[in-house]
Amino acid sequence: MLMRVSKRTRHLTKNFMAAHSRRRTQNVTTTTRKENNAKRKATLGEFNETNRGELLRDYLRRCLYDKSIGYFNQKGSSPIGKIGDDSGEALPFHSMADKEEYLETLAKKWRQLGKQWLTPVEIFKPHYANAIARYLIQEQKKRKHSAALKVIELGGGAGTAAVGILNYFRANEPEMYESMKYCSVDVSEVSLSMQQDAILKHGHENVWRRTRKPVDVTMQKCKKAEESWREIVQIHMEGSTENCFVLGFEILDNLVHDKVIMSVKTGNWMQARVKREREGKDRVEFYEPIADEEIKRVLDKVVEVRKSLPFWTHLNDAVKRMFKKREVNSTADLTRNQTIYLPTGCSFALQNLRKFVPGHRLVLADFDALPEAKMDGLNAPVVASQGLGGKTYDRNSYLEGDVGSADIFFPTCFDTLKLIDENKGTHLTTKQFMEKYAERGACETNTGYNPLHNDFSNTRFYLS
Repeated sequence: MLMRVSKRTRHLTKNFMAAHSRRRTQNVTTTTRKENNAKRKATLGEFNETNRGELLRDYLRRCLYDKSIGYFNQKGSSPIGKIGDDSGEALPFHSMADKEEYLETLAKKWRQLGKQWLTPVEIFKPHYANAIARYLIQEQKKRKHSAALKVIELGGGAGTAAVGILNYFRANEPEMYESMKYCSVDVSEVSLSMQQDAILKHGHENVWRRTRKPVDVTMQKCKKAEESWREIVQIHMEGSTENCFVLGFEILDNLVHDKVIMSVKTGNWMQARVKREREGKDRVEFYEPIADEEIKRVLDKVVEVRKSLPFWTHLNDAVKRMFKKREVNSTADLTRNQTIYLPTGCSFALQNLRKFVPGHRLVLADFDALPEAKMDGLNAPVVASQGLGGKTYDRNSYLEGDVGSADIFFPTCFDTLKLIDENKGTHLTTKQFMEKYAERGACETNTGYNPLHNDFSNTRFYLS
């Protein structure tokens, strides 16, 4: 079973906010029909000239992060579910007979959800968070100087990871716990409030902090975002971030991406933009020569990684495309030769960390493959909406439905991530990480089946 099944049936949705210019209102009582028609033509001309749409990353940013209609901010509710009312309630793995009973138990928990999904840190609490804490402790003890441990968590969801990590430190390393500083950063006020409630319930308010406002870690040259980064470093980290650990579990997949295609006619790469069809509600994707510098930079990194892969990898990809069913629904489908989704949001986030959190170390975990994606292309996303009881409904495209009405999540190429991170880190499978840092047998059933290892075949950890 792929981890995505047990991870998140989350699918982003956002109410679409038009970025196009509005028509000017016309005073029909004081203009002639001829004048009115002239104004109308001028208005339409202005609409056509200015309606160049927006880069895919900007469209996805509204879909996922918008404070009013974004998937993670809709109607004051969170798509991230919890097992039980208490953040400490855990699945009884040791009382389960085998894999079948584990799956039945997990399916029951899913049915108890609203329009939500569960994360691995929630399903395997407290053991997943304990493994992270054990890694942090081991790395902290390697340091020559006994400086206080500092942690920044990005996208902490319901707060389960933060609570689990801090619980483990308090129980096993009380001195380290008393001096440590833990700061939660999230794009959603709803999630930040959930994290704060969980932290207060477990009595960690003395070591835990949150940003005053939500923070989009992919934003650059934004005054509000820069103020938040300064708040994190100067106030919550007390001005120093050397060897500060930056954690992110299932955040890479929801960072905004861009899209490029290679035209069969010209052999040149084209960048994707999204716009509305005139005054209609339908959104369309169109392509133009690449003009965005970040798209150029990240595309070079992706191509560099692809060139380094063995021949059989490219052959395998070609065979998959050959047997994959597709619906040709636009002229773009007829001219497309190659399609690549670029992790430009991840690149922006790493640039921000290098700038504002110098000396940091990364601990990231996420999907490295999403074979069920319906969209074509390298690193294509899964687009899915949620129904009651954790049911998932996959969509054909992120252009379908209202903005903010579905989760949009991408796989991560960890070799590309390493290159974007200036080759500072290494990556390993979730099973390898858990075998090294999780308590032995913590999630085993009576037959020895261990879903903490076996259900994570399409996920990896990145450590720097």
